[in-house]
Amino acid sequence: LVKGIAVVSGNDACVAVAEFLQGNEQAFVEKMNQKLHELDLENSLFQTVNGWPAPDQYTTTKDMALLARAYIQLFPEALEYHRLKEFTHENIRQRNRNGLLWRDPSVDGLKTGHTEKAGYHLLATAKREDQRFVAVVMGAKSEAIREREALRLLNYGFRNFVSVRLFE
Repeated sequence: LVKGIAVVSGNDACVAVAEFLQGNEQAFVEKMNQKLHELDLENSLFQTVNGWPAPDQYTTTKDMALLARAYIQLFPEALEYHRLKEFTHENIRQRNRNGLLWRDPSVDGLKTGHTEKAGYHLLATAKREDQRFVAVVMGAKSEAIREREALRLLNYGFRNFVSVRLFE
């Protein structure tokens, strides 16, 4: 189920995991919103476990970037799933919807999304040497545009910033 969520945005897998962990979708959504509050992400409110549109559901690119950072810090091993280019389940080959995995070897995640109304989204992360950057693109008109813009953001970060340890 985790592979299905990480690799191909399995909406049914999101529901199954939510029901297993919290008994029903709404209880899991409440936990999701509680986590947003704990992380001080005040510009997001979830109504669904899988990101499908719902009244009063909203977020920002900043909140998604901060959520991604917290996720990677708390669960770095999860990137092993997000970086999978494909997997096979019951003889059905599933290909990762994050096309950046094929374009840049430093990209190792993270999540794609799409709805007719909101457009194409990509929350991408990459690590080169000791630096990791997260790029968030929302509302793109196509998969190609979301990938191009996310890669431009990641490359901008790697070209223009360095990590410096100020204190031990």
